[in-house]
Amino acid sequence: MVAQGYVHQPPRVSSRAGWISRPGCVAFRGADCRGSRGDRNATAWGKGISGYPCLATRDAAAEHRRCAGWASVLGEYFDNPGRDEVHVYGSDDGGANWRIVYSFEKGAIRHVHNIVYDRWVDCFWVLTGDVGGECRVLRASLDWRHIEPVISGNQQARAVAAVPKKDGLYFASDTPLEQNYIYKLDQRGNLARLDEIHASVLCGCAVGDAVFFTTMIEPSAVNLNRAVSVYGSARGAEWARYQSWKKDWLPPKLFQYGNAFLPGGSNSTNLLAVTTIAVEGRDMEASLWSVQEF
Repeated sequence: MVAQGYVHQPPRVSSRAGWISRPGCVAFRGADCRGSRGDRNATAWGKGISGYPCLATRDAAAEHRRCAGWASVLGEYFDNPGRDEVHVYGSDDGGANWRIVYSFEKGAIRHVHNIVYDRWVDCFWVLTGDVGGECRVLRASLDWRHIEPVISGNQQARAVAAVPKKDGLYFASDTPLEQNYIYKLDQRGNLARLDEIHASVLCGCAVGDAVFFTTMIEPSAVNLNRAVSVYGSARGAEWARYQSWKKDWLPPKLFQYGNAFLPGGSNSTNLLAVTTIAVEGRDMEASLWSVQEF
């Protein structure tokens, strides 16, 4: 498999300022896809100073089956140094009204990293962080009456990006404290370490049968590499690094960490959309890549 060439390069956006923002998850019931970010009680967005909820909704297939449960859910992401309660909100009327459907008790977690709907298992996957037992991969029923930890207790369970597939859940770790890896949790609950990656991962997506993850530049004693990279696999077994960009010279805490964002939702085409930020020559640029299997 190879991701080759720029298929389309839209006009670049030259202005960027502010702090890093972590991606929320987006997967709406209908064919449309859109995102929502909000702030709990701060006026600026960014890592360490504010938060926004990550949003996930069941897709059209679930709607056709008329499954019981909440069509749209969002989880709180905010700094939370005091480890207050963290809530998950749900809506069953297209987002017109929201109410709390689940609460992590005080001291349980720091915040919710992501919520991803899995159409094969018909559940929500909930990813939380950041230290010790706060790092969890949990499986929640559609009505949120049942939620159980599947993986927890260490930095390898600290994840933001997860991609459900028919054969299991693919996810990558997001830790500045240890070596990062790509994992697969199969339908029987078996966890397999698939490949080593050079930095933390915030984004993942599927393109047909292929799965992709992108690393970000978040320097630490472990994450020493100053490159944003795209890792991919045709069917989840063999992984390769397909593209890399160097961090630009601007200070990351003022002008964002280098990253490459990937879209959520279903994608049956052979096109991979990548938006790079804070990298040399490709800052704030979206591109489409043709994914071909050999």
